Amino acid sequence: MNKEILIIGAGNIGKGVVGMIYARAGYQLHFYDLAYDRLAEMKSQGYYTVWESGDGESTSTEIRNFDLVQNDENGLVAALIHHTVAACSVYEGAFKSIGEHIAQAIEGRIRQNIYKPLNILLCVNSLNAPEIFASYIKAALRGNEQGEYFRQYIGICQVMVLSAALPTAGISEDKFQVTVTKDPHLEIDGVAYKGEKPVVAAVTYVENAEARIYRKVYVGNMRHCMAAYMGSFKGYQYIDESQRDPEIRFSIQNAFKEAHSAINRKYQLDPLEDIQWVKYMDEKLDAHVKDDISRVTANSEKKLGFNERFVGPAKLCMEGGILPYSLAKGIAYGLAYLVENDEKYKDYLKNFSLDDLIKTVCGINESDWVLFSLIKEQCKEIAYRKK
Repeated sequence: MNKEILIIGAGNIGKGVVGMIYARAGYQLHFYDLAYDRLAEMKSQGYYTVWESGDGESTSTEIRNFDLVQNDENGLVAALIHHTVAACSVYEGAFKSIGEHIAQAIEGRIRQNIYKPLNILLCVNSLNAPEIFASYIKAALRGNEQGEYFRQYIGICQVMVLSAALPTAGISEDKFQVTVTKDPHLEIDGVAYKGEKPVVAAVTYVENAEARIYRKVYVGNMRHCMAAYMGSFKGYQYIDESQRDPEIRFSIQNAFKEAHSAINRKYQLDPLEDIQWVKYMDEKLDAHVKDDISRVTANSEKKLGFNERFVGPAKLCMEGGILPYSLAKGIAYGLAYLVENDEKYKDYLKNFSLDDLIKTVCGINESDWVLFSLIKEQCKEIAYRKK
């Protein structure tokens, strides 16, 4: 099997987690990114460093076996024609453009008689990402032949990236270095995967990808983000400082339990695997990784939205008869962060009410009166504590 992988989006996840895992397995990495000049500089340097951090220690891996795909339409389409695996580590806003390029690549594959799988690994914390991504490809396909090719050869696979990745400075002179948390690994939707599944250390193919991505976003990512909101309120700079604070630890763990219970009520998770997942996630609470709170709180308006990582599990709790008290606290601290730091919302409460803020950002209203009331009371408590 050809050991090459195309990595679309050479950010921290693309370079750090996906790049390191596949480079360690002996794969040639091919990076495509809109910031081509920066990639060219990295290529000129000849390497980049990935630091794996945890338990107060860091180990480094130097990545040298990589090259670049030209930042133009022909370059990406040509790469998609000839690769069998492409890891997509981008924001959802880039799905449409990449999907259109994949449609062009399908046309090129048919023209060149290349009838082999192309698996797109969606390394994103977006719910329903495969369906959204596939819809853009389908919209750009022309004719039944291309549609049949898509159904038979193109795998759109959700990936759970079980590691944080963040920019690094000060450890070495390498300006392209990345830090990832200890024991990074990938869980790939094995049902959607087309063709032979390559054996790669730290990569697992799973059957219940939907349950796992909801668990990751609604439980794991939610807790991480809640620690950032509460830590910001107390003046911390890094997530690890926040997670060691006893009051914050108590609150985020309770929110974790609420969301985790709701997920287990909705999905049939394997009990033994789920126990191991919780253990893995809890070990991250004590990891000494300098993850800046401002990185985690980015795009807060979206994260506090109706089906996102706080309101989503809170609604599942309500459906399952679980009172989302601590999740409501996380939402309230997120709203407090938003009005304090987001230019769009800084003066919001001067012109509108707290009720309006909750409705506008979270998408809920008095019809969800229990959750609405919980959030509102927590917001009032935070405002009182701030005085």
